[in-house]
Amino acid sequence: MASVVKEKRNALGQVTFCKYHKYWVRFEYDERGNKTYYENSDGEWAKWEYDANGIETYYENSHGVIYDKRGQTKTDARS
Repeated sequence: MASVVKEKRNALGQVTFCKYHKYWVRFEYDERGNKTYYENSDGEWAKWEYDANGIETYYENSHGVIYDKRGQTKTDARS
């Protein structure tokens, strides 16, 4: 991978923005430090949601992939 030209981090030390020579990526996190959003300069993106225990309950990306575990009990949630 190309070397980093610019990088930003949040108070928890997590990367929130990274720029390479012709490419960039951006991340967002919730108050618990869970990654909630990603996007890049090619237009790709992904988003995540978590329950009160920090367990991932929803994932979706720009390629149409969706994993939705919201509203499921622990016994019927699938990985």
